[in-house]
Amino acid sequence: MDAGTSLGLNSGVDPTAGARRAGHSVAVMLRAYARHLHGAVEYANELISKRLTGTTRRRLRRILVRSWSVLAGQQRDPGGTR
Repeated sequence: MDAGTSLGLNSGVDPTAGARRAGHSVAVMLRAYARHLHGAVEYANELISKRLTGTTRRRLRRILVRSWSVLAGQQRDPGGTR
């Protein structure tokens, strides 16, 4: 385990650049270091949330609710997701 690679990933270094520095492919690096990515999901959600405007957030929420309803079989979506 390379401490520099873990530090880079946890600091938000692009995985492609981190893999190149470590001498790995991106797939190998992420497979080997995934368990060392502390708070990655929360951080990703925070970044996405900051980028979405209020309008975009409302539209996305409607689309997701509609999609989940269709997937759950609660309603038919004859016209497709709008």
